[in-house]
Amino acid sequence: MEDYSFEKKSLKLIKDKADLRKLAKTCVCLANAKGGIIVIGIEDGDDQPPVNQKIDDGLISKIRKRINDQTINV
Repeated sequence: MEDYSFEKKSLKLIKDKADLRKLAKTCVCLANAKGGIIVIGIEDGDDQPPVNQKIDDGLISKIRKRINDQTINV
């Protein structure tokens, strides 16, 4: 269940630059509200990621870098 300190985000969201800004906004909001957890790869309404979903290490590095770029000096 999502609340003020836990968010689920679709893996699809990182493929669109506009949606990446939404993810960055969520990061900043959680940071300003005493922190929290964002789980990427779980669709709205689901409790677990799809069974066949795999995320490679390169994509994880890309997300970290792009989120960092979007949240510095905000």
